[in-house]
Amino acid sequence: MSLTSIALQGKEWQIAKDTETNQPNAELILRFIVFFFWFTFANRERRYFLSSVCNFT
Repeated sequence: MSLTSIALQGKEWQIAKDTETNQPNAELILRFIVFFFWFTFANRERRYFLSSVCNFT
């Protein structure tokens, strides 16, 4: 895990905190979870995904 991803996770968690109630904002946390899974999938499978797309075109 790189330093940028760690910093991004910390920033996202701070943004996801509701300032008035100090409770997690469900929508932002959901977006972060979706982004996190997409980001890890893209990092791991980018080469295979791009090669399959190039083969189909």
